[in-house]
Amino acid sequence: MKFIYNPCGISETLSENEVLVLSIENPRIYNEIVGHIYEQVHGGISPIIVSEGEKSLNLSKTAILVDSPFRIDANERSVITKLYHELKENAQSILYQKMITLNGQIVSFLNEVVQSVPYIIDSDSELNLEGLFKLYSLKLAVSDATILERLVDYIKIMARLCSYKLFFLQNIKLFFTPEELGMLYEMASYEKINLVLLEGHFLSHLTGEKNIVIDNDACMIPM
Repeated sequence: MKFIYNPCGISETLSENEVLVLSIENPRIYNEIVGHIYEQVHGGISPIIVSEGEKSLNLSKTAILVDSPFRIDANERSVITKLYHELKENAQSILYQKMITLNGQIVSFLNEVVQSVPYIIDSDSELNLEGLFKLYSLKLAVSDATILERLVDYIKIMARLCSYKLFFLQNIKLFFTPEELGMLYEMASYEKINLVLLEGHFLSHLTGEKNIVIDNDACMIPM
């Protein structure tokens, strides 16, 4: 995977074993780059190019921009929809016989309930799995013990369930210690996820990072 931003001359190969850290000390350029990433992640057009081989990737389907670890939600509607779809497929394949038995029991119960009232009542005898999941409020369990664990769980879920391959993390070094960042990088490498850190200032160089600084004079400096 490759990350290209021609206005600043950035062209970097992304690797699951190496985190790209862009420390952008010029506020105007920082705003431009983050703004362009935001536009593309949300379906717009910008100079940002992310490619795999000869193919340009659609960032709205490939990447997520995390502007704060406090503002992530693994149970947003689009994610729950994908979760319910996967659960439904599994129920209709590996649990098909149990699903048929359950549906029969539910229909039998409803028939008894209907017969207890003096009204003519219509019903659908087909089991609505999504409705059942919603009825019991099935959702993803995300650790909230620490901010780091919450972020790690979120990234894993979005990568595994929604197939996102690239995560842009904004000013994430302000939230975590070097040891915590090391744990985050290790998880990303194991899960084969690409991380790009967008920092306002160069703070430090850690193992597993490739650091590029864009200074106040708009000069690009590999560290």
